[in-house]
Amino acid sequence: DELTEEDYDILRPFALKVNMHMPGSTFAQLPYAFPKSNISSWKAIQSRVAQMSGFKPEVYHCCVESCCCFTGPLSDKTVCPYCNEPRYDSRGRPRKVFVYLPVVPRLKALAMNKSSAQQMRYRAQEHEHQPGVIKDIMDSTAYLALKERHVVVDGKELPHKFFEDARDVALGLSTDGFAPFKWRTKT
Repeated sequence: DELTEEDYDILRPFALKVNMHMPGSTFAQLPYAFPKSNISSWKAIQSRVAQMSGFKPEVYHCCVESCCCFTGPLSDKTVCPYCNEPRYDSRGRPRKVFVYLPVVPRLKALAMNKSSAQQMRYRAQEHEHQPGVIKDIMDSTAYLALKERHVVVDGKELPHKFFEDARDVALGLSTDGFAPFKWRTKT
């Protein structure tokens, strides 16, 4: 679908806030500084951008102490099975949530954007490994060893190797805000 002028009116302030790392308090002052601009609230802009993007966030209830996520076999629990903290507050709302944006739609969006797609091929088309020099993750021994291995799925070795295709993508994992071990309370 083509973007309308109304869509651009939403996207411009969104891009300004995101690209300039603008604090919410500063963004909230923009309608007062530019009263004829008709800038929507940040919440309204976020909602419209989410709708335009097609990304559908998945919200999961979590233990307030980060012991577990109430999903799968724990989806019906109202108390954390590890620390006995209640799942819901006095109003029946989850005490802590985790919002997840599925990775496949995000990868598809990156691949559909010409500039992002080109940047994603940096590893294969621009980076040159120099032995003994580490400038990027692609210089690590783990990455270089993977490049020499064939991909194995369900015990069957496939004919291609890891990162053989310029379009192959390596994903990293960040657990910011999630304490995977019971004895660890800070991340």
